[in-house]
Amino acid sequence: MVLVSHMDTVILPTTFQAKNKRGIWVELNLDAEPIFQSAIRLATQMYHNGPRHIFANIASRSAVLGVVNRALQDGASLNGAILSGPALVGIPAETYVALSPSIWRKLFQSF
Repeated sequence: MVLVSHMDTVILPTTFQAKNKRGIWVELNLDAEPIFQSAIRLATQMYHNGPRHIFANIASRSAVLGVVNRALQDGASLNGAILSGPALVGIPAETYVALSPSIWRKLFQSF
C-alpha cells in the first residue's frame, strides 16, 4: 500500500475483513491489526530510505500491487480509484474484537 499511495490520487483502504466463528464476514478497522501498523511504518521507511531492493521484493508480492498493475496494464487510470481492504482468511474476527456476550448470558450472569 505504501507504493500505491505514491501513485496518482488513490484512496487507500482503512478497513479489512475477517470471518467470525459463524462464517460471517466482519469489517474491522486496520488499526485493529497491530502488525499492519508496524508493517506500514517499516515499509514507508524502506520506501524513502532503503534498502530499496528489499522493499521492491516485498512489494512485488502484494495483492494490492497486483491489482493496480493489472488495471494499469489494461489502460485504466488510478486517479480517484478506491481500493478495498484485504480479506484475512484463517484468522477469526474474534481475534480482533471482544464480542459482547449474548443477551441470554447477560441476563443469567446475575443468578
